Amino acid sequence: GENGLGLLGRLRSAGVNVPTFLITSHANALVRKRANELDALIIEKPLLGEELVSAIQRAVAAGRPT
Repeated sequence: GENGLGLLGRLRSAGVNVPTFLITSHANALVRKRANELDALIIEKPLLGEELVSAIQRAVAAGRPT
């Protein structure tokens, strides 16, 4: 199957530009670089509710997709 970065790449290529959060337990340097290129925010597991709320607040404050 396809991973989240692959799907996001295809969506971005199709012109879909929505705020995006990738939740993963495997955020190595390559994953972080690709997520940054796709304008997505990485949130690492285990996920705490406060982290997700904070990430959403940062995205809204920045006024751009993340």
